[in-house]
Amino acid sequence: MLIKWFLILSFLSLLLPGCNMKTDHCSSTEVKYKLYQQLTEQALKLTTQKRNDYYDGTHIFGATKIRDTLALIHITFDNLKLIKQDPDSHLSMCTGQLNASVPPPMLAGANSTLESQHQINVANYAATLHIENTINVFTQDVSFYVIPTGKGKTPEINFDSSAWALLLDNITTAILLQPSLHQLEKNPIRPYQQVIQKIETLKPAFEINTATQENQIITHVHKTLQKKETIQKALTELVGDAIKASTMTDQIIKSRQTVEKVILKRTKTKTKIQE
Repeated sequence: MLIKWFLILSFLSLLLPGCNMKTDHCSSTEVKYKLYQQLTEQALKLTTQKRNDYYDGTHIFGATKIRDTLALIHITFDNLKLIKQDPDSHLSMCTGQLNASVPPPMLAGANSTLESQHQINVANYAATLHIENTINVFTQDVSFYVIPTGKGKTPEINFDSSAWALLLDNITTAILLQPSLHQLEKNPIRPYQQVIQKIETLKPAFEINTATQENQIITHVHKTLQKKETIQKALTELVGDAIKASTMTDQIIKSRQTVEKVILKRTKTKTKIQE
């Protein structure tokens, strides 16, 4: 009889520890995919919102282009570990390391674009987000929560990916703007021609009926387009592209100190420029 009870107690002692074992959801394939998906979707949203900030932004920042560019960056979640787990809800607190490897040519291209826009390079921008950098690899220790949703179901995650989304958006935006900048360098358009073209498309809103009104416009152009800041602001409003406006402004400042008068009429737009 004693032997029977001893065997029963021994069996129960083996089962009880298993009841308190923690299930490590942190490093599962499903969780890694969820982390990657949340990060890239947040970066996609940030970049897509820039469509209205640039001329032809809808074409430059298309969703497919953004996704293809993000796919070139190798993102991994390594050394994922369970730190703490609630015994009732099984909510897990996890830590690990997020690594993003940017192809060297891609990183060089992004830095080139940022430099042309007088912005800090990718590594320095990452530093402001407390993300470490070694050559073309960016690293940061991260923490997140995993919330079980039931047996056989994909768990939910709670992950603050805002800093990394900003970094990926910074790189992606610079890469997608690169073709536009190269095209502008190959086929520079005279500053006045771009202004005239834009005015021509908006001509109905700028119709001038009397000589007095025309003279007022000419005087306004002479007075306001004297300082570089004013010129750039005016061109940005007309062209709808901050980058092109900046380039055009530099060309205007270098070529002449004053802007020739722009004559607006009901039927056509004519500009006199002294070569």
